[in-house]
Order: sequence, then structure tokens, then C-alpha cells
Amino acid sequence: MSKAIRITLLVVSLTVMVISAWQLGTILWNRYMDQMANEEIAEIAYYPSEDIPELEPWQTRRINFTALQERNPEIIGWIHIPGTEIDYAITQGSNNEFYLRHDAFARPSIAGAIFLDYSATDDFSDEDTFVFGHHQLDGTMFGTLHDFFLEDDEPEGGYPPIIIYTPRDTRMYEFVESFMTQSNLEHQIDRDPHIITLATCNYTDGYSHFAVRAELALVRPPGGR
Repeated sequence: MSKAIRITLLVVSLTVMVISAWQLGTILWNRYMDQMANEEIAEIAYYPSEDIPELEPWQTRRINFTALQERNPEIIGWIHIPGTEIDYAITQGSNNEFYLRHDAFARPSIAGAIFLDYSATDDFSDEDTFVFGHHQLDGTMFGTLHDFFLEDDEPEGGYPPIIIYTPRDTRMYEFVESFMTQSNLEHQIDRDPHIITLATCNYTDGYSHFAVRAELALVRPPGGR
């Protein structure tokens, strides 16, 4: 092998290594920034513990929507699934694209935000309310839905409730079903009253989406009983 070829191969190898390192660094940096952004949003959202009145046992949050909406009026709710990492603001934009790549404060973000379908009523009173979020491989956003809501693999202790907080009330939903699909979710599902559907991407088994459906079980005022 000539010296020129060896030098060329060395340059190519080094270039590939530098590009790979840059790509990995970018991914890690974006994840770090998304984590910091979510922590900032949560810090603004949660009332201090001494300001929280007596709540139902399943009402583990009291959300400061006034402070959140000062930062972004399109924050319309908060989702918390006890026992999971899912604990985020819910946004609603004028389309279903913006919050795929913007966080709950409308800042550019790889992880995006959890968002309500743009055509839905923001008080969750529709027959079937769709809420979307990315399936992040680091487990953020809706990245852990599969871990807790697979229909043929019920977790020990049962499926966790899905808690939706809004400025008007707090809603507890109970698991009905989950499934994977390649078709448009909104065209496939039969509409039922008081149902919420959480939808995310799926990276296994040849299906493009994973959906969890839950039925409204309880509604309480936002501040407690």
C-alpha cells in the first residue's frame, strides 16, 4: 500500500471519527438542554408544598397555571401518570406540527412537548380526546408508555391512573386498552364519551404508532375536594 493511500485512509478514518463524535455530542447536548427545560417548567408549575390544600389521594399535583400561561398561553393542562416519568405540561397549538419540535414554552426542542390535538376542546369534554407526545429513546415524553400500558403485560399492582390537571378541574382516567397500529389513529378509533387517547411513535414490530385509551373515572375541583 502506497504512502498516499495510507494517508488518505487515515484522513477518512479521522473524519468519520470526528463526525461521529460531533453527532453524539449534539445528541447528548440536546438531551441535556431538554432535561433542563423540563425541570425549569416543572419548577414554575408546582406550588410550594405549604400552599397545597388537602387533596384526594390521587391528586399529587397542584399546578400554577397562571405562572405557566404567562410564559405560554397555549399551555392548557398538565399530565401526570403516577409511578412513571410522565409528568409534563400539555400544550395546544393551531396545528399538530409546532409542538413536535418546540417545548412547552414554545422554544425549539428535539423532544418537543406533550400536546392536545389542535381541533379538540381544551376542557377535555370531547367524545375522544387525543394527546400526543414523542417516544424519546431516553424515556422522556411518552417514551415509557409501552412499559406501563401493554395490554398483555399488566404491571404488578395494576395499570396506573392517568391524571389530567386543567385550570378548571382535575380528571382521573382509568386504563381501557392499548394497541399498536400503522393507520391514522383518529380514523381508526370508534368515538366514545369521556375517553382520552395517548398516542406516540412505535419503533418495534413494524407498527408506526402506540396508543393508550383510558376512560374518565373521577373529576374534582383543581384545588382538592
